[in-house]
Amino acid sequence: MSIEEQRAAAGEEVTQGDAAILDNAAIQALISDTQAMSKHMSSSSYNPVTARAIKDAISQAWDLYTEEAGRWGPGKVARIASVNRDTISRYVNAWKKAGITKIDGIELW
Repeated sequence: MSIEEQRAAAGEEVTQGDAAILDNAAIQALISDTQAMSKHMSSSSYNPVTARAIKDAISQAWDLYTEEAGRWGPGKVARIASVNRDTISRYVNAWKKAGITKIDGIELW
């Protein structure tokens, strides 16, 4: 059961803002939950290993962005992670649908 489902079952109102302020452990648990995250993707090919690789690359990509400027998005993350930018976009969109709008305090595009 996803964190959103747990909170809803407990009678708590779940908003996107609430999910955005989850701690790192809760975000890690949510993005590692294949069943919960698969329902937010157009295809059911959600892989938690790929999700962790993308999540782990976001901080380094943000540092790269602040040094080089340019556009913040999947292209910067793709330069750090060995994952295609289209795949990164699909995963981040799934995270946003699940209510995750920040990773390590960094606003997702």
